[in-house]
Amino acid sequence: MLITSQVAGEEIENTTERKLRQARRDRRRGEIMGEAIGIMRSFYLIMGRFCSTREAPPAHILWKMEVRMLFMIDETITLRIQDTNDRTMEGEVTEGASSKY
Repeated sequence: MLITSQVAGEEIENTTERKLRQARRDRRRGEIMGEAIGIMRSFYLIMGRFCSTREAPPAHILWKMEVRMLFMIDETITLRIQDTNDRTMEGEVTEGASSKY
């Protein structure tokens, strides 16, 4: 009986850890979206100024914006992979638990 309660306790702990990781990833996704929206707003302002004045924006500013967006895309992909890994591990735990008991 002690072994069963230990296994159940470990499963609860693992589930809690997965939920915490998911919450952190969800929060980070929100931060990324907010930053991406800010970059796009800045881009539209820069392009609006260009259309009205025909003064080209400094290339390094646009380059920095592009690079930051690329890093955020990469981070979003990494978060998605972590989601998949957690779901895969959860499936293995669930399958393992149901086959043992």
